Amino acid sequence: TGIESILAGDDLVIYPNPTENVLNIISKESIEIELFDVIGNLIITTTESQIDMLNLSNGTYILSIKYRGEVINKKVIKQ
Repeated sequence: TGIESILAGDDLVIYPNPTENVLNIISKESIEIELFDVIGNLIITTTESQIDMLNLSNGTYILSIKYRGEVINKKVIKQ
């Protein structure tokens, strides 16, 4: 389905993955988001619940989410 529940109880949901345009992050609390390319370059920093990936190159990215004092890292595919 491309929807990934990161934490039990669906407290943090990322979809769609893979994505073509917009990556959505649903959270019950405030979050800080950083998006990195595969070699570690910071591409985007935001606190918004959507990341516009339309103008990014196709490939794999690392999504780093600061949530409840933890850092959660997930692979995101842009196609």
